[in-house]
Amino acid sequence: MNILHLEKSRFFSRVIGKVAAEAGYQYRNEGSIEAGLAALDKWKYDLLITAHVLEDGRAENLLREISETTNQDMPVIVITDDDSIENRERFFSLGVMDYLRKSDLIPGKLKLFFEVIDNGDEILEELKNLKVAVLDDSNASHHVIRSIFQYYGVEHVQYFQSPEELAAAEDFDLFYPGYGDSWPTFQGAIGMTYEQAGHSRAGTSIERNDGSLLTLRDRAEHHYTAALATIKTSAENREAKLLDFYRFFEIPDRP
Repeated sequence: MNILHLEKSRFFSRVIGKVAAEAGYQYRNEGSIEAGLAALDKWKYDLLITAHVLEDGRAENLLREISETTNQDMPVIVITDDDSIENRERFFSLGVMDYLRKSDLIPGKLKLFFEVIDNGDEILEELKNLKVAVLDDSNASHHVIRSIFQYYGVEHVQYFQSPEELAAAEDFDLFYPGYGDSWPTFQGAIGMTYEQAGHSRAGTSIERNDGSLLTLRDRAEHHYTAALATIKTSAENREAKLLDFYRFFEIPDRP
């Protein structure tokens, strides 16, 4: 994966560059919009990371210019010190995949983020065959999810802001309130399911379409790694998650 990072801070660009290099990715840093556009015109990149403020302008101007080029579908992540809701919503409306605070960013979390972008094919193929419902009362969240789905070609998605809207709609494969990853959502928590191909039919090993062998041990280790990463990320963001859980029950008439 080729990563272009637009950031005028040499210290922060070295941090991101080190994480990318350790993960085996190609990395290039530029400090201005002009240099970034020149790099995009000359080479192909799989991911753009940008600061909010660059040497010659703001990232919003960069994104508007990119939207008129062949790079318009490239995933973009904004990493900044500014955490205002207004900026988040403005960037999401411009199609960015995510908006991250520098203070929340640690090398392990960033590496995991890169890996998800680079290795999500198996999950995406499953999603493309499903009808997906997204239930969230935040327009900003809808922008994020819609940008990700559109980039990866997941088309059968509908968005709802209330349980009543969802209940009045058609049936969906990925949204039944009784599922283990759905019920927690209605209780203010975050529901997740980790799965890997194989099921009970795989036995101790199964040959994948590319000829590689996936063993039961591999699957167990992958689930173990994913579980530890989830616990670690939750612990690192515990204050924000607890506040979000608290606010869930503050919303009047919550079903």
